[in-house]
Amino acid sequence: MRKVLFFLSFAVASTALASVDVAACGDKYLRLAGRLGAGYNAEHRARVLIYMPPDSVVPDAARKLALHASLRQAGHQVHAIERESDLERSLTAHTYDIVIADASAAATLTPKLLRTAGRPSLLPIFHKQSKNQLADARKQLGCLIASRERAYHAVAEIDHVMELRKTTPVVP
Repeated sequence: MRKVLFFLSFAVASTALASVDVAACGDKYLRLAGRLGAGYNAEHRARVLIYMPPDSVVPDAARKLALHASLRQAGHQVHAIERESDLERSLTAHTYDIVIADASAAATLTPKLLRTAGRPSLLPIFHKQSKNQLADARKQLGCLIASRERAYHAVAEIDHVMELRKTTPVVP
């Protein structure tokens, strides 16, 4: 009887310790999103603008990730536009937290975003890059969306950006 009680106690303790999450803080959103999958609700709700001109990689990547639906399902407010004139109009008419755009457009978009109310963060999207290219981009940029990943990675990345926005002061 003591052996059975000992093994039962050991099994319960092992199970409890195995479920403890002890990884680094930067991965918490990705792990949470991975466990919850499509049912993942954003920890930090964001107003997101997806800039997807037809000649960029964003429409294909967004379609592959079902980006619009995934972000809405997670609880974000999402607006998508295609033309540059709509971008200017939308940025002046509304306040966004995050703008998702083609990584190659980052140099031209960043100055516009810095002049915009609320100073939205640019979250670049990459499509059909190799793992090495994405690793290099992640080292350089920190936060990005890659079409080769799953849709919940994009949602988790937005949570990460929103957390950074709360902890990083905005410089005028």
